[in-house]
Amino acid sequence: MGVDRNALFNNVPFYVYDTVLAEVIRRLRDAEIVFTTSADRMSRSEGVKAAKHEKDRWVVVLEIRSIYADSGRQVASNQDELAVDFTTIEPETGKIKRSGQTHQHIYPNSRGGIQLPSKNVGGYSEYSIKQAALEAADRILAGFDITVRPGKLF
Repeated sequence: MGVDRNALFNNVPFYVYDTVLAEVIRRLRDAEIVFTTSADRMSRSEGVKAAKHEKDRWVVVLEIRSIYADSGRQVASNQDELAVDFTTIEPETGKIKRSGQTHQHIYPNSRGGIQLPSKNVGGYSEYSIKQAALEAADRILAGFDITVRPGKLF
């Protein structure tokens, strides 16, 4: 499993990629029959190549997408929405078998009060990041008819 960090026009902070990857792996490991390893960074084409070298293990590639940038709108700090895309790739053949996008959108934290100028991109809600990752992981598992033990949430 890896996450594509190479989006050209994406101002997504690195901690969002790290949090999504860690949360998806954690959720997949909650399923008793799933064993995951992290490749950290992996583009979809690298995922296809990796899957062709696998005998049994499926490869999953995650992407963090900017809703604003994908729609052609200008992305301003603290105004973007992010979503998590996933692609599941079959071992040996390298064929993409499943893909999807979360329905939970990751919104920036609202700062409220007086806004100070900043060079950094605003922080995103940790809760919404984890919810998007949880939904992506559950949809990946559902594609294999695998469920997580009842009562297992964050």
